Amino acid sequence: MYAKLVQNYNHLDPDQVDAGMRFEFLDGILASMLYLNIACLLEDAMDEVIESRQIEIPATYSNRKKLSGKIEYFADKSLISDRDGLHAIRKMRNEVGHVAFTARSWTEFDAGLETVGNTLIELGLIEKHKDYEFIAERSAYGPSEYPEALCEATSFVGLNFEGRPAFRYEWRTKVMQDE
Repeated sequence: MYAKLVQNYNHLDPDQVDAGMRFEFLDGILASMLYLNIACLLEDAMDEVIESRQIEIPATYSNRKKLSGKIEYFADKSLISDRDGLHAIRKMRNEVGHVAFTARSWTEFDAGLETVGNTLIELGLIEKHKDYEFIAERSAYGPSEYPEALCEATSFVGLNFEGRPAFRYEWRTKVMQDE
């Protein structure tokens, strides 16, 4: 569903939807999709712990096969400390996954990511959060290798980890001659 929305967002009528609304639309979808990912990460991590420690969640936990039951069991056994925060993530995941469209904000995403990260630390699955540095740059406009372009600039965004590039996305912006 979300993929179809993103694939077709550029078909929005420019007379009815301005560029700012298009950005807000994509921003909401991106935050929502990443929110779904952290909720899936949480459930996968709990499943990994259940399997590796050979935990058998008792039948008294009626939802033991669902994320809600796993959260309850882990909290009752003091394996995790933020029961309420994890249930909030689960509930928001359900809203994003089951409601036609419920956009999550970046603030909600950041809080959820922090909660899941801390839970992974508590479960002994990671040692610490990775501290990435966001980087972005654009070169000065200069000659272009494309004959139709007056000039071009190269831009990139990326992440550094411990002073070294971890991710980089680069693109060129061309200024074209009027036809």
